[in-house]
Amino acid sequence: MKKLFVLFLMLLNFSAFAKSKSVKVPASISDDIPEEELVSMTFASSVVVEAIDGINPAPEKKKGADEADGKEYLDSSLSKFNKNRTVLMMPGTHIFVVKFNNGKSYTLMPNSLKFTLEAGQAYKIVAKTEKNKVSFELLDAKTGKSVTNPNNYNLHQKSILAYVEQVLDPVAAGKKLYLTDHRGKFWYYGEDLTVTVKDSYANEEHAGFIGFSTDAKLSKGTIYIKYNDDGSLTKDDFLKLKPEDCDLVYEIDEISSDGFGLMLTFKLKGSKPKEELLMSKNSFQ
Repeated sequence: MKKLFVLFLMLLNFSAFAKSKSVKVPASISDDIPEEELVSMTFASSVVVEAIDGINPAPEKKKGADEADGKEYLDSSLSKFNKNRTVLMMPGTHIFVVKFNNGKSYTLMPNSLKFTLEAGQAYKIVAKTEKNKVSFELLDAKTGKSVTNPNNYNLHQKSILAYVEQVLDPVAAGKKLYLTDHRGKFWYYGEDLTVTVKDSYANEEHAGFIGFSTDAKLSKGTIYIKYNDDGSLTKDDFLKLKPEDCDLVYEIDEISSDGFGLMLTFKLKGSKPKEELLMSKNSFQ
Protein backbone atom coordinates (compact mmCIF):
# COMPACT_ATOMS: atom_id res chain seq x y z
CA MET A 1 0.00 0.00 0.00
CA LYS A 2 2.86 2.37 0.84
CA LYS A 3 4.56 1.68 -2.52
CA LEU A 4 1.31 2.42 -4.36
CA PHE A 5 0.98 5.74 -2.50
CA VAL A 6 4.54 6.76 -3.44
CA LEU A 7 3.88 5.80 -7.06
CA PHE A 8 0.69 7.88 -7.00
CA LEU A 9 2.65 10.91 -5.75
CA MET A 10 5.27 10.45 -8.48
CA LEU A 11 2.60 10.31 -11.17
CA LEU A 12 0.87 13.34 -9.69
CA ASN A 13 4.11 15.37 -9.72
CA PHE A 14 4.88 14.29 -13.27
CA SER A 15 1.39 15.28 -14.42
CA ALA A 16 1.76 18.72 -12.83
CA PHE A 17 5.19 19.16 -14.47
CA ALA A 18 3.85 18.11 -17.88
CA LYS A 19 1.03 20.63 -17.66
CA SER A 20 3.23 23.50 -16.45
CA LYS A 21 3.80 26.31 -18.92
CA SER A 22 7.26 27.04 -20.32
CA VAL A 23 8.86 30.33 -19.33
CA LYS A 24 8.37 32.89 -22.08
CA VAL A 25 10.35 36.08 -22.61
CA PRO A 26 8.61 38.41 -22.71
CA ALA A 27 5.79 36.87 -20.69
CA SER A 28 3.30 38.60 -22.99
CA ILE A 29 3.94 36.13 -25.83
CA SER A 30 0.51 34.74 -26.73
CA ASP A 31 -0.32 31.16 -25.79
CA ASP A 32 -1.95 30.89 -29.22
CA ILE A 33 1.45 30.89 -30.93
CA PRO A 34 2.62 27.27 -31.44
CA GLU A 35 5.96 26.41 -29.86
CA GLU A 36 7.35 25.39 -33.27
CA GLU A 37 7.03 29.04 -34.33
CA LEU A 38 9.07 30.20 -31.35
CA VAL A 39 12.73 29.91 -30.38
CA SER A 40 13.96 27.74 -27.53
CA MET A 41 16.97 29.13 -25.64
CA THR A 42 18.72 27.19 -22.87
CA PHE A 43 21.28 28.69 -20.50
CA ALA A 44 24.00 26.36 -19.22
CA SER A 45 24.31 25.95 -15.45
CA SER A 46 27.31 28.31 -15.21
CA VAL A 47 25.63 31.13 -17.16
CA VAL A 48 24.12 33.86 -15.00
CA VAL A 49 21.28 35.72 -16.70
CA GLU A 50 21.51 39.47 -16.06
CA ALA A 51 19.00 40.64 -18.66
CA ILE A 52 17.23 39.57 -21.84
CA ASP A 53 16.29 42.28 -24.34
CA GLY A 54 16.44 44.89 -21.59
CA ILE A 55 14.26 42.89 -19.19
CA ASN A 56 15.99 42.40 -15.82
CA PRO A 57 15.45 39.96 -12.96
CA ALA A 58 13.14 41.23 -10.24
CA PRO A 59 15.01 43.14 -7.52
CA GLU A 60 15.18 41.68 -4.04
CA LYS A 61 12.06 42.61 -2.11
CA LYS A 62 12.60 45.13 0.63
CA LYS A 63 10.38 45.57 3.64
CA GLY A 64 7.73 48.14 2.87
CA ALA A 65 8.61 48.25 -0.86
CA ASP A 66 5.83 48.53 -3.41
CA GLU A 67 5.59 45.14 -5.17
CA ALA A 68 3.57 46.44 -8.10
CA ASP A 69 5.87 48.97 -9.79
CA GLY A 70 4.46 48.39 -13.26
CA LYS A 71 7.72 47.04 -14.69
CA GLU A 72 8.25 43.72 -16.39
CA TYR A 73 10.80 41.35 -14.86
CA LEU A 74 12.28 38.00 -15.82
CA ASP A 75 10.80 34.88 -14.30
CA SER A 76 12.47 34.12 -10.95
CA SER A 77 13.45 30.63 -12.17
CA LEU A 78 16.07 32.19 -14.46
CA SER A 79 18.06 33.40 -11.44
CA LYS A 80 18.85 29.80 -10.44
CA PHE A 81 22.06 29.64 -12.45
CA ASN A 82 23.28 26.39 -10.88
CA LYS A 83 21.13 24.44 -13.32
CA ASN A 84 20.06 24.61 -16.96
CA ARG A 85 17.15 26.94 -17.68
CA THR A 86 15.13 27.23 -20.90
CA VAL A 87 12.96 30.05 -22.26
CA LEU A 88 10.78 30.45 -25.31
CA MET A 89 11.14 33.60 -27.41
CA MET A 90 9.98 35.10 -30.67
CA PRO A 91 12.40 34.58 -33.60
CA GLY A 92 14.65 37.50 -34.53
CA THR A 93 17.55 39.40 -32.99
CA HIS A 94 17.94 39.27 -29.22
CA ILE A 95 20.44 40.62 -26.69
CA PHE A 96 21.47 38.55 -23.68
CA VAL A 97 23.49 40.09 -20.83
CA VAL A 98 25.21 37.29 -18.94
CA LYS A 99 27.93 36.54 -16.38
CA PHE A 100 29.85 33.40 -15.46
CA ASN A 101 29.64 31.53 -12.14
CA ASN A 102 30.51 27.85 -11.70
CA GLY A 103 30.44 27.92 -7.90
CA LYS A 104 34.23 28.20 -7.65
CA SER A 105 35.02 31.21 -9.83
CA TYR A 106 32.96 33.97 -11.39
CA THR A 107 33.14 37.14 -13.48
CA LEU A 108 32.26 40.60 -12.22
CA MET A 109 31.73 42.32 -15.57
CA PRO A 110 28.78 41.18 -17.70
CA ASN A 111 28.98 40.23 -21.38
CA SER A 112 26.42 41.43 -23.90
CA LEU A 113 25.65 38.79 -26.54
CA LYS A 114 23.68 39.60 -29.67
CA PHE A 115 22.23 36.72 -31.72
CA THR A 116 19.75 36.38 -34.55
CA LEU A 117 17.65 33.29 -33.83
CA GLU A 118 15.43 31.28 -36.18
CA ALA A 119 11.92 30.02 -35.51
CA GLY A 120 11.63 26.36 -34.57
CA GLN A 121 15.28 26.13 -33.56
CA ALA A 122 16.69 25.21 -30.16
CA TYR A 123 19.85 26.97 -28.94
CA LYS A 124 22.04 26.91 -25.86
CA ILE A 125 24.41 29.52 -24.41
CA VAL A 126 27.46 27.96 -22.75
CA ALA A 127 30.52 29.41 -21.02
CA LYS A 128 34.07 28.28 -21.79
CA THR A 129 37.23 29.04 -19.84
CA GLU A 130 40.72 29.32 -21.33
CA LYS A 131 43.83 30.99 -19.87
CA ASN A 132 41.77 32.35 -16.97
CA LYS A 133 39.44 34.03 -19.45
CA VAL A 134 35.76 33.30 -20.01
CA SER A 135 34.00 33.32 -23.36
CA PHE A 136 30.42 32.53 -24.27
CA GLU A 137 29.28 30.50 -27.26
CA LEU A 138 25.95 29.80 -28.89
CA LEU A 139 25.31 26.12 -29.59
CA ASP A 140 22.73 24.23 -31.61
CA ALA A 141 21.01 22.54 -28.68
CA LYS A 142 20.04 19.51 -30.79
CA THR A 143 23.47 18.73 -32.24
CA GLY A 144 25.74 20.36 -29.64
CA LYS A 145 27.68 22.09 -32.44
CA SER A 146 28.77 25.71 -32.02
CA VAL A 147 26.89 28.30 -34.05
CA THR A 148 29.25 31.18 -33.22
CA ASN A 149 32.52 29.20 -33.31
CA PRO A 150 31.96 26.37 -35.82
CA ASN A 151 35.70 25.87 -36.41
CA ASN A 152 36.35 25.43 -32.68
CA TYR A 153 39.02 28.13 -32.66
CA ASN A 154 40.98 28.66 -29.45
CA LEU A 155 41.48 32.10 -27.87
CA HIS A 156 44.64 32.83 -29.87
CA GLN A 157 43.00 31.91 -33.19
CA LYS A 158 39.88 33.92 -32.34
CA SER A 159 42.08 36.91 -31.53
CA ILE A 160 43.77 36.77 -34.94
CA LEU A 161 40.42 36.39 -36.67
CA ALA A 162 39.03 39.32 -34.67
CA TYR A 163 41.85 41.56 -35.91
CA VAL A 164 40.90 40.71 -39.50
CA GLU A 165 37.15 41.13 -38.96
CA GLN A 166 37.17 44.06 -36.54
CA VAL A 167 40.08 46.10 -37.92
CA LEU A 168 41.22 45.12 -41.41
CA ASP A 169 37.79 44.48 -42.95
CA PRO A 170 36.26 47.80 -41.75
CA VAL A 171 39.36 49.70 -42.92
CA ALA A 172 39.09 48.04 -46.34
CA ALA A 173 35.45 49.16 -46.44
CA GLY A 174 36.48 52.78 -45.85
CA LYS A 175 35.99 53.10 -42.11
CA LYS A 176 38.55 55.24 -40.25
CA LEU A 177 40.07 53.37 -37.32
CA TYR A 178 43.03 53.65 -35.01
CA LEU A 179 44.60 51.57 -32.26
CA THR A 180 45.99 53.21 -29.15
CA ASP A 181 47.53 52.24 -25.82
CA HIS A 182 47.65 53.95 -22.43
CA ARG A 183 51.19 55.23 -23.09
CA GLY A 184 50.15 57.53 -25.91
CA LYS A 185 50.94 55.36 -28.92
CA PHE A 186 48.59 55.62 -31.89
CA TRP A 187 48.27 53.72 -35.19
CA TYR A 188 45.96 55.56 -37.59
CA TYR A 189 44.91 53.28 -40.45
CA GLY A 190 44.63 54.90 -43.88
CA GLU A 191 43.86 53.75 -47.42
CA ASP A 192 46.02 51.33 -49.42
CA LEU A 193 47.80 49.92 -46.35
CA THR A 194 49.02 53.35 -45.23
CA VAL A 195 49.38 54.18 -41.55
CA THR A 196 50.36 57.10 -39.36
CA VAL A 197 52.28 56.11 -36.24
CA LYS A 198 52.32 58.59 -33.36
CA ASP A 199 54.12 58.38 -30.04
CA SER A 200 52.97 61.24 -27.83
CA TYR A 201 55.40 60.39 -25.04
CA ALA A 202 58.46 60.36 -27.36
CA ASN A 203 57.02 63.23 -29.44
CA GLU A 204 57.45 61.25 -32.66
CA GLU A 205 55.28 60.81 -35.73
CA HIS A 206 55.90 58.64 -38.81
CA ALA A 207 54.09 57.98 -42.08
CA GLY A 208 54.34 54.45 -43.40
CA PHE A 209 52.74 51.22 -44.56
CA ILE A 210 51.16 48.55 -42.36
CA GLY A 211 50.86 44.88 -43.29
CA PHE A 212 49.49 41.68 -41.82
CA SER A 213 50.22 38.01 -42.40
CA THR A 214 48.77 34.76 -41.09
CA ASP A 215 48.23 31.19 -42.28
CA ALA A 216 45.21 28.99 -42.98
CA LYS A 217 45.28 27.61 -39.43
CA LEU A 218 45.51 31.06 -37.82
CA SER A 219 48.49 29.76 -35.86
CA LYS A 220 50.32 33.10 -36.06
CA GLY A 221 49.23 36.66 -36.81
CA THR A 222 51.96 39.19 -37.58
CA ILE A 223 51.49 42.97 -37.83
CA TYR A 224 54.41 44.86 -39.38
CA ILE A 225 55.01 48.54 -40.14
CA LYS A 226 57.59 50.14 -42.44
CA TYR A 227 58.24 53.86 -42.08
CA ASN A 228 58.00 55.93 -45.24
CA ASP A 229 58.52 59.50 -44.06
CA ASP A 230 60.20 60.63 -47.28
CA GLY A 231 57.56 59.00 -49.51
CA SER A 232 60.12 57.05 -51.53
CA LEU A 233 58.63 53.62 -50.76
CA THR A 234 55.77 52.52 -53.01
CA LYS A 235 52.98 50.16 -52.03
CA ASP A 236 54.34 47.52 -54.42
CA ASP A 237 57.79 47.82 -52.87
CA PHE A 238 56.30 47.42 -49.41
CA LEU A 239 54.42 44.26 -50.39
CA LYS A 240 57.73 42.67 -51.39
CA LEU A 241 59.19 43.17 -47.92
CA LYS A 242 59.31 40.50 -45.23
CA PRO A 243 58.13 41.41 -41.72
CA GLU A 244 61.69 41.30 -40.39
CA ASP A 245 62.65 44.00 -42.94
CA CYS A 246 60.26 46.47 -41.31
CA ASP A 247 60.64 48.96 -38.46
CA LEU A 248 57.92 47.57 -36.19
CA VAL A 249 56.94 43.88 -35.88
CA TYR A 250 54.29 42.54 -33.47
CA GLU A 251 52.54 39.21 -32.96
CA ILE A 252 48.88 39.09 -31.93
CA ASP A 253 48.65 37.27 -28.61
CA GLU A 254 45.05 37.55 -27.47
CA ILE A 255 42.00 39.78 -27.47
CA SER A 256 39.86 41.11 -24.64
CA SER A 257 36.58 43.01 -24.53
CA ASP A 258 34.64 45.05 -22.02
CA GLY A 259 31.73 42.66 -22.60
CA PHE A 260 29.52 45.19 -24.33
CA GLY A 261 31.50 45.55 -27.55
CA LEU A 262 32.41 49.15 -26.71
CA MET A 263 36.11 48.50 -26.12
CA LEU A 264 38.15 45.91 -28.00
CA THR A 265 41.78 45.45 -26.90
CA PHE A 266 44.54 43.48 -28.61
CA LYS A 267 47.51 42.18 -26.68
CA LEU A 268 50.57 42.41 -28.97
CA LYS A 269 54.05 41.02 -28.38
CA GLY A 270 56.77 42.92 -30.23
CA SER A 271 60.05 41.65 -31.59
CA LYS A 272 60.95 45.06 -33.07
CA PRO A 273 61.04 46.61 -30.53
CA LYS A 274 60.83 43.95 -27.82
CA GLU A 275 57.83 45.14 -25.87
CA GLU A 276 54.24 44.27 -25.08
CA LEU A 277 51.37 46.51 -26.15
CA LEU A 278 47.70 46.59 -25.22
CA MET A 279 46.13 48.39 -28.18
CA SER A 280 42.45 49.34 -28.06
CA LYS A 281 40.33 49.86 -31.17
CA ASN A 282 38.75 53.28 -31.75
CA SER A 283 37.01 55.11 -34.58
CA PHE A 284 37.47 58.67 -35.81
CA GLN A 285 35.93 60.94 -38.40
